[in-house]
Amino acid sequence: MLCPGIVCLGIWFCPESPRWLIGNERDDEARAILVKYHANGDSNHPLVKLEMAEMVESLRREGMLTWRNFFDLRVLFKSRSRRYRMMLNVSFSWFGQFSGNNIASYYLPYLLENVGVADTNTKLLLNIVYAITGWIPAMVGARCHDIIGRRKMLLGCTAGMAVCLAIAAGTAAGYINTGSRSSSSASIAFIYLFGSVFAFAFTSMQPVYPGEVMSNDMRGKGMGVSQLTSGLAGFVNTFAAPVALKNIRYWFYVFFVFWDLFEFAFIYFFYVETNGRTLEELDEVFEAPNPRKASTAPTALPRQLPVGQIDEEEPKHEAVV
Repeated sequence: MLCPGIVCLGIWFCPESPRWLIGNERDDEARAILVKYHANGDSNHPLVKLEMAEMVESLRREGMLTWRNFFDLRVLFKSRSRRYRMMLNVSFSWFGQFSGNNIASYYLPYLLENVGVADTNTKLLLNIVYAITGWIPAMVGARCHDIIGRRKMLLGCTAGMAVCLAIAAGTAAGYINTGSRSSSSASIAFIYLFGSVFAFAFTSMQPVYPGEVMSNDMRGKGMGVSQLTSGLAGFVNTFAAPVALKNIRYWFYVFFVFWDLFEFAFIYFFYVETNGRTLEELDEVFEAPNPRKASTAPTALPRQLPVGQIDEEEPKHEAVV
């Protein structure tokens, strides 16, 4: 209750989205926010006029979600670029709940029993420690994905997750075959390390990346699909994990080793880098023949206004309906 309560109170101190303000004909308020946060208070900074022009043009072209088109899902799939966006949205939402993380968090007592930890109090204590070791990397990762970049963090962490699960599986097998306490301890340690690696990239990015890859008119519906996908992945885990852990034990880790390697390949070939780009710049990235290559090109896409636009007033627009 504490964290949701903090959010409910803190949201009143957050500024409105400039795009929402522009879409509701409150351009002056949108401009004031850009001046404050993007131009260090300089109302004449060219970046302010540039971003205002980009937002106005994007909203003029795509419009905003309204009650008239609230249930029209065609907007999510009506072009190649939109289908590509949805592929990233859905895949990330699935990966975020089906990378081995749920078996490590929800079913940690099963994992501990498989490596010889039977005492209830010990399992409870280890569960608490696991939650803390996930929370701290998630907080650090929330800052680092703006420094390292989304793709590098995801690629590094999926590779790290596969390695951790492979070692956890090997040491769990060693304990089952030999009864070695050192194998048991090593397996527990790498389960914890896996949870930290996962939290560093995926936990910190789950509220961010699915929304970033959506265009303005797709975002509300796209995030609904994201939540539905996450719930479906959690549903599969809820019913499959206990049975698998009971019957095939450490081989279930091995399954996720190969699944995480598949995630690594999928992210490498398809995921776009969203760090350092505005949503309007990402529109250009997704219209490219290969969005992933466009997002990782050595030089960023140019941000240009029509000739003379920077020296003029921000473009006027009609209400978006």
